[in-house]
Amino acid sequence: MNITDVQRFLGYENIETTRHYAETTAATPRRKFDQVTDPAAQALLSGIRHTRGDDAALLAANLLSKDQVARPVTSAGA
Repeated sequence: MNITDVQRFLGYENIETTRHYAETTAATPRRKFDQVTDPAAQALLSGIRHTRGDDAALLAANLLSKDQVARPVTSAGA
C-alpha cells in the first residue's frame, strides 16, 4: 500500500508520523524472530511463517522467545 494512502487512512497530517509507525510495525516481526536462537525453534518458526503467514509466526515467536528461557524446543513438541 502506498504510504500516502496509509497516511490518509490513519488521518495523520504529517507523513513522517505515518513513516515512523509503518517502519516500527514492519521491524517488530524481525526483532521477535531474532530473539529466538534455538535452531529447532527457528526451523519451527520458518515452517509456521511459510504455511500460516507472518501473524502466526509472530505469535509463535513471542511464545518461543519467552519459553526458551525455561527450556529448549524439541521436535517432539512440534
